[in-house]
Amino acid sequence: MKRSYSAQDMSSVTSLPSGWIDARPGGGPPEPTVHSVSNVESVRRDVKLKKIEQRREELQILVDKFTAHCRRYTR
Repeated sequence: MKRSYSAQDMSSVTSLPSGWIDARPGGGPPEPTVHSVSNVESVRRDVKLKKIEQRREELQILVDKFTAHCRRYTR
Protein backbone atom coordinates (compact mmCIF):
# COMPACT_ATOMS: atom_id res chain seq x y z
CA MET A 1 0.00 0.00 0.00
CA LYS A 2 1.48 3.29 -1.10
CA ARG A 3 1.20 6.30 1.18
CA SER A 4 0.98 9.74 -0.34
CA TYR A 5 2.34 12.71 1.51
CA SER A 6 0.73 16.10 1.47
CA ALA A 7 2.54 19.41 1.73
CA GLN A 8 1.26 19.61 5.30
CA ASP A 9 3.07 16.35 6.16
CA MET A 10 6.26 17.72 4.67
CA SER A 11 5.98 21.02 6.53
CA SER A 12 6.65 19.13 9.76
CA VAL A 13 10.16 18.41 8.49
CA THR A 14 12.09 21.33 9.87
CA SER A 15 15.68 20.55 9.01
CA LEU A 16 17.59 18.28 6.70
CA PRO A 17 20.97 16.66 7.34
CA SER A 18 23.85 18.79 6.13
CA GLY A 19 24.62 18.29 2.46
CA TRP A 20 21.01 17.59 1.47
CA ILE A 21 19.20 19.81 -0.99
CA ASP A 22 16.03 21.42 0.32
CA ALA A 23 13.36 21.13 -2.41
CA ARG A 24 10.81 23.20 -0.48
CA PRO A 25 10.07 26.72 -1.69
CA GLY A 26 12.86 29.09 -0.74
CA GLY A 27 15.31 26.24 -0.25
CA GLY A 28 18.24 25.63 -2.53
CA PRO A 29 21.42 23.69 -2.73
CA PRO A 30 23.62 24.29 0.30
CA GLU A 31 26.62 26.53 -0.09
CA PRO A 32 29.67 24.40 -0.86
CA THR A 33 31.93 24.12 2.16
CA VAL A 34 35.36 22.73 2.81
CA HIS A 35 33.87 20.49 5.50
CA SER A 36 31.22 18.80 3.34
CA VAL A 37 33.22 15.55 3.08
CA SER A 38 33.80 15.37 6.82
CA ASN A 39 30.09 16.10 7.38
CA VAL A 40 29.17 13.11 5.21
CA GLU A 41 31.63 10.95 7.14
CA SER A 42 30.27 12.08 10.50
CA VAL A 43 26.68 11.41 9.36
CA ARG A 44 27.72 7.92 8.25
CA ARG A 45 29.47 7.36 11.58
CA ASP A 46 26.38 8.56 13.46
CA VAL A 47 24.18 6.16 11.47
CA LYS A 48 26.57 3.26 12.17
CA LEU A 49 26.69 4.09 15.87
CA LYS A 50 22.89 4.32 16.01
CA LYS A 51 22.56 0.89 14.37
CA ILE A 52 25.12 -0.60 16.74
CA GLU A 53 23.35 0.90 19.76
CA GLN A 54 19.98 -0.37 18.54
CA ARG A 55 21.40 -3.87 18.00
CA ARG A 56 23.02 -3.78 21.45
CA GLU A 57 19.66 -2.94 23.02
CA GLU A 58 17.97 -5.79 21.12
CA LEU A 59 20.64 -8.23 22.27
CA GLN A 60 20.37 -7.00 25.86
CA ILE A 61 16.63 -7.74 25.79
CA LEU A 62 17.37 -11.27 24.57
CA VAL A 63 20.01 -11.76 27.28
CA ASP A 64 17.56 -10.57 29.93
CA LYS A 65 14.87 -12.94 28.67
CA PHE A 66 17.31 -15.86 28.58
CA THR A 67 18.59 -15.07 32.07
CA ALA A 68 15.04 -14.97 33.42
CA HIS A 69 14.30 -18.27 31.65
CA CYS A 70 17.38 -19.92 33.18
CA ARG A 71 16.54 -18.65 36.68
CA ARG A 72 13.17 -20.35 36.47
CA TYR A 73 14.80 -23.75 36.02
CA THR A 74 17.73 -23.39 38.41
CA ARG A 75 15.70 -22.69 41.54
